[in-house]
Amino acid sequence: MSPRTRLLTVYDRQRSFSRLGWISVVVLVLAVGVLGGRWYLSKHSLDGHVRRGLELLAQADSPREIRAALEIWENETRPAWQPRTDELVTHLYSNYPLEDQNARRLLTYVSGADYGDRHADWRRWYETRRRLREGLPPRVSRNERVKLEFRWTAPVGLTAWFTTIIPLDGQIYVASLGARFDDARDIADGVVRVDGATGQSELLFSPPDRPGRGPRDVVGIAAGDDCLFVGCLNGTVYCITPDGQTQWNTHVGSPVVGPPLAVDFNRDELTDVIVATRAGKVVALSGRTGRTAWVSDVARPPAGASMLGVTLALADVQPGHGTELVVTTPRGVVEVLAVRNGRSGWRREFAAGTVAGAVCRGGALEHGLPAFVGDRAARVWALMNSGQTLEAVPWSVPALRREETLIAGLRTLREPPEGAPLLLACPTGDYAGRRGGVCVLSPTGVQWRFPVGGAVWGTPAVADLNGDRVPEIVVTSIEAAADERVIGVVTVVSQAGHGLARQVLESPVECSPVIADVDGDEHLEVLVADQSGRLHCFGTGRRGPVKWGLFGGDSHNTRNADNAFSYGQVPFGYQWRWREEK
Repeated sequence: MSPRTRLLTVYDRQRSFSRLGWISVVVLVLAVGVLGGRWYLSKHSLDGHVRRGLELLAQADSPREIRAALEIWENETRPAWQPRTDELVTHLYSNYPLEDQNARRLLTYVSGADYGDRHADWRRWYETRRRLREGLPPRVSRNERVKLEFRWTAPVGLTAWFTTIIPLDGQIYVASLGARFDDARDIADGVVRVDGATGQSELLFSPPDRPGRGPRDVVGIAAGDDCLFVGCLNGTVYCITPDGQTQWNTHVGSPVVGPPLAVDFNRDELTDVIVATRAGKVVALSGRTGRTAWVSDVARPPAGASMLGVTLALADVQPGHGTELVVTTPRGVVEVLAVRNGRSGWRREFAAGTVAGAVCRGGALEHGLPAFVGDRAARVWALMNSGQTLEAVPWSVPALRREETLIAGLRTLREPPEGAPLLLACPTGDYAGRRGGVCVLSPTGVQWRFPVGGAVWGTPAVADLNGDRVPEIVVTSIEAAADERVIGVVTVVSQAGHGLARQVLESPVECSPVIADVDGDEHLEVLVADQSGRLHCFGTGRRGPVKWGLFGGDSHNTRNADNAFSYGQVPFGYQWRWREEK
């Protein structure tokens, strides 16, 4: 072989090796790319997100660690799955066993639903969710069926989460914020009366203009003895007759910041009135003359603090003390006052503050849980008698996320001797987050949670709407619609935690729903006020027990379970005469 031939042979071999090398590199790169792509897709797929969540939860042993693990998981993965939340819910429900507690925790965290280990309840919830997304009503049995039949709409002015609406013998009285809240020039502020049968409305009472005293918004009303007590943002309390005539008026020094509470505190056989003011005072006025009977300093708010949302409730809180007043303020003060003279018997401050306020159980309890308080961190506290002392003890945390809060008030669902108390709570976030929920709580934790898809500000109503002798829950919410509108939704939930009916309104709803016989047909109606200034009436065609029909529990706003249940049963035509029916 010649030298030239040998050189060409060597060159060809080198070129072949070089070509093979490049091919090997390309193959290697492709292999790495495929494996890397699989790894990336696995990590960033829905299943990858789920596996990451299960990995974090497997290392959590306590409720605090579980919440922390869920928060870490959400911070890591949420940007990827948030636009596909519905897909993630379907993936979790369809591909992971409900027996897996950690898989259920992820499903609850993403969907807002919680039924523990009850598979049948989970299946029913998922089916209801699917039907609602297809524009279909929930599938319910004949006995469970709830009818919301539109009756009428009436203009009543602006309402808010603290607004009181009181039906009395065929007439509905609404505390109206007029056309604009906190506007001294608003001439529509007042008490609006609506005919329960026709929906015809009129401005029954408009507080006189008091120059220099601010807006005349009516922040709340309470029924007295053939009269209404009216609390105004300008600091004046009025006593008016059912036809709107003023019997007396008293200025209490600063704006009234919550619905009045009506109670005969001086035992003169005439109902009196108690109000809370922006200055942090609780003021008791004689129902006969409007004169101040006593004043108690509960809180000294910082300059500029609104204090709007102070709540008053009646209860036998401390054994041997008789009926007492439980006062809560937005800044977290909870104080128990003697109704007769306003003396303080107990005080506690909650760092998170509270606007949900207190709910009180019926009857005198020597030992037990006479009242519950919900705070802004979505925690529920029980006021517990321990010997001769009163203690506030943590009872439940129904929230799924730290940013959730309690605005809606609590309700009791079950009382002894039936068993341990059950509480109804509505943890909520911003309406755009679509994370509002309805929960039933027991001493052992959350019994169930039903997601409503928006913010829940109004306190739910509870009554038997279908005649099956089991009360239903009516909750209103503010929701973001698919077309970016903000709407109101009325949802009826069974006591077992399942959606029974859903009614959409064109305007958002802050106000608490009302359940009562408003027209004398011996059937219950549901009243809902929206942010467009309209009150809507829906007929149910059924009659059943009313447990919590009004925002304050009863027409006196006592927030007491006994009063709420007893007054809800007063027959039409006798509703003004509550004293004779107690």
